[in-house]
Amino acid sequence: MTPDAPSLGQSMTAAQRALSIPEIVGIVISHMPRCCPGWAQDLLSCALVNKLWLDDSIKLMWKSIHQDHASIEHGFNTALERRFLDLDPNRRQHYADFVTCAMVTLIDTGRDDEDPWEKGGKLDGLTFSKMTVLHIMMIDANGNLQAGADGRDEEVLLPSLNCPNLYCMSFASGDPDVVTNFMSADVWESIFWDLPTKFPSIEYLDLGGYAHVFPNAVRRLEMRHPNLDGLEDLDVHEISRFHTKSEVEGMHSAHGTDDMDADEDEDGLNIFNEGMGEDDDVDNGEGDDPDYVD
Repeated sequence: MTPDAPSLGQSMTAAQRALSIPEIVGIVISHMPRCCPGWAQDLLSCALVNKLWLDDSIKLMWKSIHQDHASIEHGFNTALERRFLDLDPNRRQHYADFVTCAMVTLIDTGRDDEDPWEKGGKLDGLTFSKMTVLHIMMIDANGNLQAGADGRDEEVLLPSLNCPNLYCMSFASGDPDVVTNFMSADVWESIFWDLPTKFPSIEYLDLGGYAHVFPNAVRRLEMRHPNLDGLEDLDVHEISRFHTKSEVEGMHSAHGTDDMDADEDEDGLNIFNEGMGEDDDVDNGEGDDPDYVD
């Protein structure tokens, strides 16, 4: 019995009757301004009213899980992982059923990151059946890119979440001073390779801005992931060869987004498209070398 509930023998007021109707309670809770300070505490207060209010409050609490820089044991962990690692293992699936949108980070193989969602991992076996939107964060707690920074060209892995109804995936740095075009082509190649096997249901992909990719990378992705729409609208630049760190920095400057000519390569870099057919058009991703595309 709640504090405002009528005593035995007393009739309920109109307001009390209204606030015991599930549809009305759901509307009240869903219209709470999420952007206002104290929203989480207000939602918790609603959850403590009674079981009816608890059910609707819990759904909203777990509906969308976003970035959280709170530490867990050894530093940074995303909100989705932190929330579920803190839960009793027997209760994790119960809450996973509420999640529709969440943020996670890339798994950086160069830093020996572990994927808690993979088979045998701490969060293995969870299914996010209602999740339709997944945001991939590309920075760590210090604001550094997970991979492809400081001259590192290591591979990354997408987290092994089981989201059978996922529709949209986006990539973001979460920091206006760190843009996704700082990611190396190796990183995007790793991501494109993981997408068809780990997230076959997605139909929309947002790279978070301008991206450097290998020749025909988008074309290969389209062949392996036919469900994706709008790939022709992705803002990508196909590199024609590997670059030194100084060249990459120059490419990200306000006036240096074009590839340098081969004769400007003081380090004698290898030409990326060496060995490809001379009639291949690598600039626009329409190369006619079927062996390369496959």
